[in-house]
Amino acid sequence: MPVVRRRALSWLENQTQVARFQQPIVFELEGFNVAPGQGPFLFFLALLAYLLVLLGNGVVASVIPPSPRASACTPMV
Repeated sequence: MPVVRRRALSWLENQTQVARFQQPIVFELEGFNVAPGQGPFLFFLALLAYLLVLLGNGVVASVIPPSPRASACTPMV
């Protein structure tokens, strides 16, 4: 007869797991094929997308008004 040991679960422990995972856990990455000669084009396309996101973030940051309390922190001379 197997010995069943019960213990109180810590509040940090994963309480949703009902079955043990098989070890080791292996993650498989899936990619895509790039035709020869298309690498530089895709790189510049990704670079352009990055720069557009950076520009959009800059526009959003410049449109948001500063907090009124920020000027209250500067000392009056």
